[in-house]
Amino acid sequence: MNETIHDEIERLAHDLYEQSGREEGKDLINWLAAEKIVLSRFALSVTTAGEDPGLDRTPAQRRRGRNGRRRQSDT
Repeated sequence: MNETIHDEIERLAHDLYEQSGREEGKDLINWLAAEKIVLSRFALSVTTAGEDPGLDRTPAQRRRGRNGRRRQSDT
């Protein structure tokens, strides 16, 4: 993971901790929420810039799931 992205997740997780009234025991929840927000922003910025990672794949490759198997609708 890019160090800049990691730092942004860390800052946002701390902000979420502060916003929750410094509630203890929710560090993982705050981290995962921050990670989801930051990574979705990053994905949106990449797509907006026209760098869609799926564009270089063939139509057959795009129909496959993340594990490389064909989806049910493709059979």
